[in-house]
Amino acid sequence: MVVFIFALLVFVPLNVNQIFGYGTVSTPTCDNEKPAKVVLYEPNHALLPKATGVGEVRLNWLKAERANKYTIGFGTSPRNYIYGVTNIPDTNNYTVKYLNPGTRYYFAVKAVNECMPGDWSREWSVLVGGTRATTFTHTGGSTSGEVIPTAIPTVIQKRQESGGNEIPTLIPTTEEQNQQPAVEDITPTPEPNFIQRFFNWLFGK
Repeated sequence: MVVFIFALLVFVPLNVNQIFGYGTVSTPTCDNEKPAKVVLYEPNHALLPKATGVGEVRLNWLKAERANKYTIGFGTSPRNYIYGVTNIPDTNNYTVKYLNPGTRYYFAVKAVNECMPGDWSREWSVLVGGTRATTFTHTGGSTSGEVIPTAIPTVIQKRQESGGNEIPTLIPTTEEQNQQPAVEDITPTPEPNFIQRFFNWLFGK
């Protein structure tokens, strides 16, 4: 009787853990390095390819270091991404379709390194027109250390991608960023006094 009770108290709980899955469960971890933050360009920028279909917005970004796929988040209010596209292959653009014309959407992109996601890019809002996206506005979301084009660059580098398509990538040069407008000398010339005007008249100056 004593042996039966001992077996009941010791062995039965162990078997219950194995049968029903009770006990300690390890939390999955990701050891991949976090990818860099994505630089998202202005949607519908004049120097970049843009969507032409109704209810479509093409997003262009600079590829992030240590990233092998990307995630797009978007919604109808700032930083509230209720819609999304995941597992986008290693590329620098994506066209979001089936958007409602006349609605403003807010977009952001994050890089992913296998199982490790990065931070969201800065956010851009786009008002979708009746034929295509017509206006855009920067809505914030920048953090320190992010490389962001601060002005419309005049240099476009053609990057050859697979399939033969050339995608322009905006690259502001150091010369453009440091260029300052010339300052003209606008110091006024002083007016001659009475004596100076007399001598000027006398000597015909």
